[in-house]
Amino acid sequence: MAARGKLLGARTTDWVSATRLLYALRRVCAGVKSKLSCEGFGPATKANGQSQNSLSTGWKEKRKTGGGRGKRAKGQRLEIEGSGACLRVEMYDTKGSSGGSGKMGQKEKKVGQIIPSQLWLQILVLCLTFAPTTSQGHFPRLENIGAHKPVTLSPARSTCGYPESSTFCLSSSAPEELHNCHQAFCNQECPYRSSMPPSAPLLLPTHWGTCVTQDGLDSSPWAEQGGERDGSSRSVIFRVTQGGCVASPPSQSLGHQSSFTLAVWIKPEAPGDMVVLEKSSAERLTFQLTVSELVVTLRYGLSSGQVVSLALATMGRLPVDRWTHLALQVHGKSVSLFLDGLEADGTPFDTRPLTSPISDNQTDDAVMRVGLDSNGSHQFIGRMQDFRFYPETLTNREVVEVYSGLLPHLHVQSECRCPPSHPRVHPLVERYCIPNTVEDTTNNRVLRLNLNAHPVSYMNDQDLGTAWVSNIMTREEDHGLTITIDLVNGQYQVFYVILQLVSPQTETLHIQRTKDNSSNNIKTEWLDWQYMARDCSLFGLENNGPLMRPDSVNCRQFPTDVPYSQGNITFSILTPEPNLRPGYNNFYHTPVLQEMVQATQVRLHLSGQYHTQEAGVPRRHRYYGVNEITISGRCECHGHADHCDTSVVPYRCSCLPESHTEGYNCQRCARLYNDKPFRSGDQVQAHNCRPCDCHGHALSCHYDITADAHPTEYYTGGGGVCENCLHNTTGRSCESCVSQFYRELTADTESEDVCRPCDCHTPGTINGSLECHPECLLNTDPSIAHLLDHSLSRSDFEFNGQYYLQRYVAQQTVSKRIKRTPDGINRTGVQLAGGYLFQPPSPPIISAVRKWPVCHRDRRQWRVGLWHRSREQEDIGSAADVPGEGMHIHLDRER
Repeated sequence: MAARGKLLGARTTDWVSATRLLYALRRVCAGVKSKLSCEGFGPATKANGQSQNSLSTGWKEKRKTGGGRGKRAKGQRLEIEGSGACLRVEMYDTKGSSGGSGKMGQKEKKVGQIIPSQLWLQILVLCLTFAPTTSQGHFPRLENIGAHKPVTLSPARSTCGYPESSTFCLSSSAPEELHNCHQAFCNQECPYRSSMPPSAPLLLPTHWGTCVTQDGLDSSPWAEQGGERDGSSRSVIFRVTQGGCVASPPSQSLGHQSSFTLAVWIKPEAPGDMVVLEKSSAERLTFQLTVSELVVTLRYGLSSGQVVSLALATMGRLPVDRWTHLALQVHGKSVSLFLDGLEADGTPFDTRPLTSPISDNQTDDAVMRVGLDSNGSHQFIGRMQDFRFYPETLTNREVVEVYSGLLPHLHVQSECRCPPSHPRVHPLVERYCIPNTVEDTTNNRVLRLNLNAHPVSYMNDQDLGTAWVSNIMTREEDHGLTITIDLVNGQYQVFYVILQLVSPQTETLHIQRTKDNSSNNIKTEWLDWQYMARDCSLFGLENNGPLMRPDSVNCRQFPTDVPYSQGNITFSILTPEPNLRPGYNNFYHTPVLQEMVQATQVRLHLSGQYHTQEAGVPRRHRYYGVNEITISGRCECHGHADHCDTSVVPYRCSCLPESHTEGYNCQRCARLYNDKPFRSGDQVQAHNCRPCDCHGHALSCHYDITADAHPTEYYTGGGGVCENCLHNTTGRSCESCVSQFYRELTADTESEDVCRPCDCHTPGTINGSLECHPECLLNTDPSIAHLLDHSLSRSDFEFNGQYYLQRYVAQQTVSKRIKRTPDGINRTGVQLAGGYLFQPPSPPIISAVRKWPVCHRDRRQWRVGLWHRSREQEDIGSAADVPGEGMHIHLDRER
């Protein structure tokens, strides 16, 4: 929004004028992507092509005469004279085609201001320090939204190394190398293992002692979710009995380097040390695992016959009477304890070193005992379920699979497991594995994948050290292949697609997108995004054809100096080169262009290849190799969020509280913030949703354009209509009371009991109306306001001798008078034209008269009703107020 200048004066000599100028400077500093910059620091620009702000040395006076055509104005300019004597500010507007009647480049208004040299530095500091006065939209940062997303190929089996190892020629960097072949291998097999190793169940019924029983009512959480392990969904109960309660499975041997893994669900039901498993013989102990509330203890034997004890504190994570999944991972001289899977950082609960590897006992007399040691002590009391012994070291991911039933997914060849010595997947580079005891930055790492692997997931793993390689193309496959990247969890705004190649460049590239949700059953509609080719006539299009509309699609011709390998192809939607796309510099005000950047899937079709079709080039040079595909974009949060959570499906924008928006994409206003229609924020205005004024009596509102005095303006007017007003209120803003309820004049409009029942009785009303209008009291003559604002008693009137006040109707002005009555007491009377309406009662028999707050509107008049309770009713204890004939005073009300 260009600033409208105002002449502040020829010279500023005091701080008051400087403050006024500071306000103008703050407007210069405001705006998204607008930067206060000096010549030499680069120009300041705006994405929408609006006015630029700059700071430059040297006075550059720009003067126009007659308002004729000229160069496009710079908008707002802040300049410092070279001598440092003065600071001059120049502000003016330009009008474009959307600016009304003005012509492009025409200056609307100009401002000049000179500031003494002692002030300019302070003002500059304030301008750079203060926050902009104009709020702007908020947007998540651009990121590679295609990273680690699912990739599919067509034809499906287009990757090298399938179904068996294959070879190809390394890419050349010079033409003479094309005629040679430096052979490379492609092998997609996992170097360690690709599936869970077998295990031995330790709680089969054939292994139980006579005291061991089953319980089908109290099972582990996994069994309650429908899991069935060991052939049974029931838990096994161990109780204290004479002679001990034990299960005796066959003895199992330890694996290579004394490695093994134990995994079991346990529910201890008593405190103290209790044996979970022991392997021993008459001569020596192999290992023994005991548990308590505070510690898990591993006792193990060495080859020397010595027994060593290692305690791992549980920090209260192994309570009594609660199911816990316990896993013990042993490899060489290291042991790790897992409680209910991995910790939040992907590590075990605890990892400790062993004195030396556990010495296995493979003699015939070696036995295993579950729930009791060889001395008949440390009885386990409680329940166990799904007890497994693995003669190998499970990886951390495999421990999670045993615990939950699901192997944690990895983007690159998830089936490939880590080796036992490095059981943890590197948290930053998932193709590597590291030990449990090292930091994430360690160099002690090994490849989880084959060194010669080139899987399809390498093309978007954000690792420039990897590359996907296709099969060698046969003549039948020269039509190319298609790469599809599913963005998975929502519709994103995509601004760049970058294809980094390791092979010679493709001759044609066709980029498409879809806005459909890939998870639904609707047939996907692919929309053309960009054609690129060595010769666009292959697509039947013109080379670098013009873009007539913001969403036009043309064919961009590849340059002639294409490298022999390692080339990059970049598709930028908003970059103007080589053709200007209409609206590229006004993105937030070009809805068609905003729609064009939306995508849920991106597809690239490659065909042909530079250089490799020349005579004498080995065919094994004919393959596609992709180092990385980068899809640069952001979540669509409509300008109302700085961040979004892309780890959930669909992604969720973190709507800013001040935006008062809601929804996964901040795509609508909150229920009570619809005073104006929803608008997306842009680079200049935040367009936060505006609240409806419902006085706290509604939970939602909607916008009604007919109720908006300024429907074309966002910050003036308002058309919010409150819905389903509560607390007996009604009206567009819940500002009125419903029928037969009234509001006290001094009542809090946001109070829940602002509207009170009229409590009218038909005999005391006019024409049987039960409506009340307390606002009429505001217009009552002051002379009777005293009578209407209190519960009246005998001292307020001079009564006649009747049971009920006589009715008197008057069209005249009522005034209040004080008269000394015969008994010498001042009484309040109501005088009409010099005569008293009431005479003193003798004796007064009316015990009380009170206000009846009911007004009846009758044309241009208001009627005020007063009534009372008779002495007879008081005497008999009646709680009812019986209306009498009453008094009704008609008052003219000015309009």
